[in-house]
Amino acid sequence: MGKYTSLKIGGIADVLVFPGDDEDLRLIRRICGEECIPIHFLGYGTNILFRESVPGIVATLRKAFKDITVTDEEIVAGAGAGLIEIVKRAAAHSLEGIEFAVSIPGSLGGAIMMNAGAEGGEMKDTIRSVKVMKDNGTVKEYERDEIEFSYRKGDFPKGDIILEASIRLKRGEKGKIQERMEKNQERSEKTQPLRARSAGSVCKNPAGDSAGRLIEKAGLKGKRIGGVAVSTLHANFIVHDGKGTPHDMEKLIDLIKERVHDTSGVILEEEIKIIGEPEEREQGR
Repeated sequence: MGKYTSLKIGGIADVLVFPGDDEDLRLIRRICGEECIPIHFLGYGTNILFRESVPGIVATLRKAFKDITVTDEEIVAGAGAGLIEIVKRAAAHSLEGIEFAVSIPGSLGGAIMMNAGAEGGEMKDTIRSVKVMKDNGTVKEYERDEIEFSYRKGDFPKGDIILEASIRLKRGEKGKIQERMEKNQERSEKTQPLRARSAGSVCKNPAGDSAGRLIEKAGLKGKRIGGVAVSTLHANFIVHDGKGTPHDMEKLIDLIKERVHDTSGVILEEEIKIIGEPEEREQGR
């Protein structure tokens, strides 16, 4: 599964499927339900770690559900559409309001589920409606006021899979929109290891503080386990040198949480999603 994540680390899934449309997705979900097969959904894999063993089926929307349509002051896009591509398409049509996401990789569906954000903006600020498939195969559209968003979370009923979303924007000046995008991109490149293999921010920021600051305070910048290390540019990123394993990654995350708790009394919560069967933990750790 490492081939399908930005971290480039991952174990073996029993089955990987690429549904091409709603009917494919409905069929896959029905089979998994009838046979009690675990199913995991994947976008661009920018905030995911797959463990060594991933039982069941992984279904990725990255090769379908990618259409992007611009109409007046709204963009309608499939869950598999790239968020950065949506930002660029908005700018090309002089639409503003989503420039904050210019350096956020990943799919639209994943960004909504995570309520992705940067530069003071979040996905919740842009959504007009979201179309989902329920676990029984029916399709439902939620209006914005029906969705509860919080920090790094879109609260959808269990089993809902995002198919499509409508993004509401407003008319602006193309030059100023482009200028804001460039400034946001430049700031991100100076402060985050965007060109390295990583899964983005590892931990959520605790209320009133920064996970990166706490990890740096714990003296962990540059700390390495196997093929992964805490970034020297931004301590809330773990970068991969190409030789790391899922076990290396989890050991380093555990160490980060342990040291931050020891030095600051804060219990950090992972922002990345960890999927698969856990390995037996080392004794005494």
